[in-house]
Amino acid sequence: MEREEYVLKSFEKALNEGWVQVHYQPVVRTYTRRICGAEALARWMDPKEGMLSPGQFIPVLEKHKMMHRLDLCICEYIAKDIAFCRQQNIPFVPVSINISGMDFYETDMFAEVERILSMYAIDRDMIRIEIIEQGANKRDEVVDRAIDQFIGAGYQVWLDNFGKGSSFEALERYQYSLVKLDARFLEDAKNHSMMEKATAMLSYTVDMSKHMEIATLAENVETEEQFSILREMGVEMLQGYFFCKPIPFEEFLQQQDIFENIEEGSYYKKIGQIELNHEGIAVTSYGKKGKEALAIMEYRDRRFYYLYQNEANRLYMQNIGIENEVEAENFLNQRSGMLQEKIRGFVRRMIAGERLVHLNFMMDSKVIDLWGDYIATNPKTGGIAMLIHKEELLEVERVDRAKKFDMALRNIYRIFDRFDLVRLSDGIITNSYVNTSEYGALHEGQDVRGVMALYAAKYIVPEQKEEFLAFVALDSIMERFEMESVEYLSHNFDTRMDDGRILTKKYFIQKLVEERQVMILFGIGQGEGA
Repeated sequence: MEREEYVLKSFEKALNEGWVQVHYQPVVRTYTRRICGAEALARWMDPKEGMLSPGQFIPVLEKHKMMHRLDLCICEYIAKDIAFCRQQNIPFVPVSINISGMDFYETDMFAEVERILSMYAIDRDMIRIEIIEQGANKRDEVVDRAIDQFIGAGYQVWLDNFGKGSSFEALERYQYSLVKLDARFLEDAKNHSMMEKATAMLSYTVDMSKHMEIATLAENVETEEQFSILREMGVEMLQGYFFCKPIPFEEFLQQQDIFENIEEGSYYKKIGQIELNHEGIAVTSYGKKGKEALAIMEYRDRRFYYLYQNEANRLYMQNIGIENEVEAENFLNQRSGMLQEKIRGFVRRMIAGERLVHLNFMMDSKVIDLWGDYIATNPKTGGIAMLIHKEELLEVERVDRAKKFDMALRNIYRIFDRFDLVRLSDGIITNSYVNTSEYGALHEGQDVRGVMALYAAKYIVPEQKEEFLAFVALDSIMERFEMESVEYLSHNFDTRMDDGRILTKKYFIQKLVEERQVMILFGIGQGEGA
């Protein structure tokens, strides 16, 4: 009772004297660990009593219908801080402000927030309206109208404490941009030996939210275990003491080197909306369960980076001899030209809008088959986000057939370094299969007539260069097939590797007809006596 009286007596002075302050708790992008936002939280620094915890003053203000004054005070502090950063050319991130459902009954919160933002010339994109549970479940005209006004004006409106304090009914009624989940749910479940059930519940909630195009944020994250579980199930954003406690404005600005640029928000939203079954479960026609390996990768500055992978993808990589994400990135990002040329064609086709783009290559005598789908382009860095997946073959007949085919391919690719399929009509390389990182210069989409001279200059020994160019000359290939009455042409040429070694390689040319179109298959393999 004493504390309640002190809060009521001192509240006006606390607002006027600056005892009430705003602290910012960072919101972290799960895939990047960069700060993409912050939640503004009230702190009362009393000169007499010291710091009053929110639990000591917020219930008092709610009881006496004064909460709206605190929320508007915090809103103005946020506006001042954002305006300061703009004037000083300091990067900042969007901030969420908590609005109690009771606020809507005491004042026109929409009009008041609009007034404050207008006073400081703050864009609505910089403010998130976070509705706490008291106002989310009640079907009331006042609450309905206020939330509709914020959403209609273009604010992102977030639903706090979803699944615990906030109901599915609230999610049905309003077009929320984000739902907040409480990571303490996992800790409680762990303490009661119900972790598997709790994880499944949260995972289905996340999948449901993605299906409705609603972002997800988990608060009160306190451990590495919680972070790993939430990341695995595809939660997009996190906050909690595991990353950072709520801190004053000046201290928050010290972390600006890991602030996400606001222009990148739409890019990461598209990534976050990818529906990921974190277990990768797939059911076959005869009922057995298997797993699909899934990963989200970013291709930036001609390098691959993992943003996400599920457990099935980790197991798949281990099966082909890659122990972790770093090893996989190092392999894909090797400096040699051959694999990079193939990867660039793979990325170009996705950017052009092609769905389910195929990438295959050899690694330690293993045939690697991957499929990719374009997600989005980062407007700030130019990075390309893509979904990479490898579906495991599960049915017995398919597995047996795949093993036999895989064995045949391995034997072929031990002999040949590469194949390039070329249209005779225009000389364009339409498909390449590469099984070496020793020498390159050819890739899909090029006109073979233009690049063969470059290839010869770089890789064929000088004394054989003219003979090589005559051998690969596209204009005379059909005539030579007719004159020699053979199914394929072949010739050995001494070829310079990237490390300077000279090896004899066998070059062959074969004519194919594909969909009534004449194609030429160029191949390079081990030369006689090599």
